[in-house]
Formats: sequence, structure tokens, C-alpha cells
Amino acid sequence: MAKRIPRLRKLGGGAGSHFKMGNAFFDQKKYDEALREFKEALRLNPSFTVAHIRVGDVHLALEQLDEALKVYQTALRLSPDLALVHLKLGNLSSAQQQYEEAVAAYQKAISLDPQMAAGHFKLGNAYLEREQYPEAIAAYQEALRINPQLIFAYVKLGDTYAGQGDHDTAMEVYKKALGFDPKFALARVKIGDLWFKQQKYTEAITEYDAALSLDPKMVFAFVKRGNVYFGQKKYEQAVAEYRRALELNPKEGLMLLANFKLGATLSALNRYPEAGDAYGEVLRLNPELAPAHLKLGDSHVKQGQYTQAAESYAAAVRFNPELAPAHLKLGECRLKLGQHAEAIAAVQAALHLDSKLAPAHALMGDIYFEQKHYPEAEGSYQKSAELSSRNFHAHHKLGDLYFEQKRYPDARAAYQAAVRINAKLTPAHVKLGDIYSELEQYPEAIAEYEAALRLDPDLASAHQMLANARKALSRGEEKRE
Repeated sequence: MAKRIPRLRKLGGGAGSHFKMGNAFFDQKKYDEALREFKEALRLNPSFTVAHIRVGDVHLALEQLDEALKVYQTALRLSPDLALVHLKLGNLSSAQQQYEEAVAAYQKAISLDPQMAAGHFKLGNAYLEREQYPEAIAAYQEALRINPQLIFAYVKLGDTYAGQGDHDTAMEVYKKALGFDPKFALARVKIGDLWFKQQKYTEAITEYDAALSLDPKMVFAFVKRGNVYFGQKKYEQAVAEYRRALELNPKEGLMLLANFKLGATLSALNRYPEAGDAYGEVLRLNPELAPAHLKLGDSHVKQGQYTQAAESYAAAVRFNPELAPAHLKLGECRLKLGQHAEAIAAVQAALHLDSKLAPAHALMGDIYFEQKHYPEAEGSYQKSAELSSRNFHAHHKLGDLYFEQKRYPDARAAYQAAVRINAKLTPAHVKLGDIYSELEQYPEAIAEYEAALRLDPDLASAHQMLANARKALSRGEEKRE
């Protein structure tokens, strides 16, 4: 038989009274007052196991994990067969993302009290974190068999099916939760998430709206509604949603997410200084978040602030050396700043992580080209083109390299390869016109300049070169006459 929690009436009036007061304060999130009352209960009754557990709960709520572990271990020594102690140890392991240890603790709790619905529920959560979906489903179903009204178990069960890609079953489970409680806003959000994954944005908005009508302060519903508007490219509306979420002073994790999403949306609106502020707020909350440094660097680049961008990208690779795009972008900034050795080092770091990264080979070509190391540049561009059949940039840069060396037939072939991939590549049409002009093939030159002007009618240089080619063609015709 599992060891049951002692009844308060057997504990003595003083300890029991302080314990009850501690619980009341804990429910109000007045943790200092709760801790004081639980400790007073323990002073009056040092063997009061559940009071030790509640002290541990306070430390866990305050994210004081080492202190929580010490107190739970004291409770375990007092009552090694008390299922609740093992449940709490599992919670602590989960908080530390030590899910293997959490599974073992929850299984121990269940072995001591097989009818503990919370133990099965928490076990399901640990399995879900490890993406052990069949085990998670079995645990949630057992929790619901014991307590069919454990509404959050329906939500997590739905999450598990969604994690497997079984959206239809997930939808059924979320709706079952609403059947138990039509005012359960979280289930509405989860249904909205399913619609969002299927890009059914109208249906998703309907569900998020329903959730907010039930709970107007549900911060993450505003974030999710912002995500829908972002997906629809309704960026101004997305900005409003993310800012509304931030106005509600969410917990740190949601504040970080909302600011990150806000930064992405402001970038889409070309409002780069504001985007930088949003990413800066993310970094205030988590200074070691490499993706935020990466995005902040992007916002600096868009403003031509290459020194600041290089600092951001350097921070990104410092906190995550495996982030190849950050190395690559750092190389681009170093090249912009004329720091060739540093640029090469950054690109080499990116290629060390991914030797088939076509843009990195192209960038190495750019560095060598700028240094007039033409054979090395040619090899890098050719490698980039080999790695990506749709890489018009590499062909275009090869054209520039050959044109610089007056290798006009090679340049023509390279530019033609570029426009075959991207017919709207205006600079390549202009360069082809220039090559044909150099070769005195004026009808072909005229055709290329006209192609460039169809793409960009205001391109002054193309207008001038077209006029020159027409004059040259006219002079040639006059001479032949």
C-alpha cells in the first residue's frame, strides 16, 4: 500500500495551522510568507514530511533548484515510501530538463501509488519532452482513466498526437476538453494552432479570438494571433498583436518570444532601427541567445552599420560556434570593412562546419576577387556554381571576373548562364550588352540593353549604352553603304 499523506488534524494545532496558512500564501504566490509559515510548522513538528515538501515547492517556484533538491531529499529520508516525494523529485528533474531522471522518479511514484493521476500525467509530460509519443499517449490515457476530469491531460494528449502529425485525432482530443469545460481558453488556442499549421488562417484567428474572449489577458494568444497575421503578411496587424502581448507584462519566456517575433515583423516592414531595439530587448533578457545576435546583426547590415553588424555576428558565433550562417555573415561584414584576413577566417569557419555551403565558396571568391587573386577567385566561384545548380550569383561573379581580365567569350558564357537561371538579372543583361559592344556585335548589344531597360526603365547607364550601341550600328551601316 502507498503511504498516505497525514491528515492535518493529527499534526497538532500549531503546526497544522501554519501549514494551512503557508498553503494559502503559496496559492497567492506570496512565496516569502509561505516559506515563513512552512518553516514555522517544521519548527513545531520537524518530522512533518509534507511541510518539507512544501518548502521544496516554494524553492522550486522561485527557481532555487539546489535548495529545492535538499529539502525534497530530507522529505525522502523521512518518508521513502511516500509517492508524493518522488513526484516532486520528478518535477525538479523536469525543471532541469533531466527527463530520464524525471521518468524514473514518476515511475517510482506510480509504483507506490498506481492511482496517482498526477503521476501518470507528469510521466506523460516527460515522455512528450523526449518525443516518446506512444509512451506519452499511454501515460495520459491512464491519467484520464483514473481522473476523466483532468482537463490538462486532454491538452497534453492532443499535443502528443499533434507531435506525431496526427492533426485529426489531436483536434478530437482538444474538442473533448472543451466538452468538459466550454470556457477552457487553452483548448481554443490549441485548436487555433492546428489550423495555423495547416495555413488555415481564418479558422486559426477565429479560435484565438474565442480564447481571448474567454481570457482577455492570455498573453500567448496575442502572440499567436500575431503569428497568423505575419503568415498572411499583414505586418502592421502583427506588430500590434506582439506589442499588445508585451503591454501585458508576460513572463520572461513569453516576453523574449514576443520581442523576437516583433523584431522579425519590423524587419519585414523595413523598420530596421525598431527591429534592432526589439532584438536588443531579447538580448537584455538572454544575452547569450545566438539567434538574436544574428538577427540584430542583420538589422545593422540593412542600415549599412557594418562595424556594429560584425560585433553582433561575432557574438553569435561566440555563443554558438556551430552557427554557420553567423560565420558567413561575419565574413561578409569583414569584407565590407576591407578586413580581408578576418573575412577569410570567418568564411573558412563556415566551410569547416559545412564544406558544401555554396554561398561561402562564392563569398571566398569575392574576397579573392577584391584582392585581385584571380585564379583563386575563379576556383571558388566555380565550386559555388557546382554545388548549386540555381546559383546565378556565382555565374554572374564569374562573368565579372572574366570581364575584368578582358576574357570576353568566357564572360559572355558566364553571364548567359546567370540569365538562364534568373532572366530578371538586370546587371547581367547590361554586362552582356557591354561585351557585345566590345566585340562590335551591336545588334546583340542593343537587344541586351533593351532587355535590361524592360526590367529597369530608369537605369541611366543602360540608356546611355543603348544610345551608343545604336549610333555605332548606324555608323557601321553608313560605312557599308
